[in-house]
Amino acid sequence: MWIAGSVATYVIYLISLSKYSVKSALINSAFFYLNPLLIYIDAVWGQIDTLIIMLGLVSIYLLVKKRYLLGYTVFIFGCLTKFQLLALSPIWW
Repeated sequence: MWIAGSVATYVIYLISLSKYSVKSALINSAFFYLNPLLIYIDAVWGQIDTLIIMLGLVSIYLLVKKRYLLGYTVFIFGCLTKFQLLALSPIWW
């Protein structure tokens, strides 16, 4: 799941870069990537929560970029993977 964490970190960087400077975007993405809780969940427990976080962030990024059909597709795929992603559904309405 390190790939999912890396992709989620990059999406956080892209979303932060649209609002803040490069330094702030790097700090925001570093806070996510170096979070000990996510490292513990992936390495020790072997859960797929980072994959769900990645799918949610990608769907939000596509929503911001006005690519609605692809964003809905990623969101539905994430909801079919794990139902906790349904907590993001008010963003889409």
